Amino acid sequence: MAGHYQISGSSSAAISASVETGIRAGDLAPGDALPAVRALAVELGVSPATVAKAYQELRQRGLVVTAGRHGTRVRPRPPVASRRSALMPPPLPGARNLSAGEPDSRLLPPLGPHLAALATEFGTPGGYAAAAVLPELAAAARDRLAADGVPV
Repeated sequence: MAGHYQISGSSSAAISASVETGIRAGDLAPGDALPAVRALAVELGVSPATVAKAYQELRQRGLVVTAGRHGTRVRPRPPVASRRSALMPPPLPGARNLSAGEPDSRLLPPLGPHLAALATEFGTPGGYAAAAVLPELAAAARDRLAADGVPV
């Protein structure tokens, strides 16, 4: 049962956050069994429905797996990416790929007169690709990624 890690919380969100913290810190190892819903509810002084909802949230996020009456365990290998993409249906015929982040200007209504008025007042607008990167934001991102062991 969940080693020596003490799960805490008085709401489903707090309980699931506590379990996730234990998993990310390595205090709850892959394959560790979590306490039974009723037992954890008694321990935390909450309803079994609150614990069940927390476990459901963790399952939906791919952090734990359940086997009915055999209990809930930390997922053997945490997912690298969200399972949401695997659950997405295929795109509909004629759908546009917006993943590049830059809208196709041919699909926008004629904005010339409006943009000209804005350019007169504020300067020439640009797209996302033309936006400058804030040096402070880039430095903070590099530091955070490096701290997480992500090569930059």
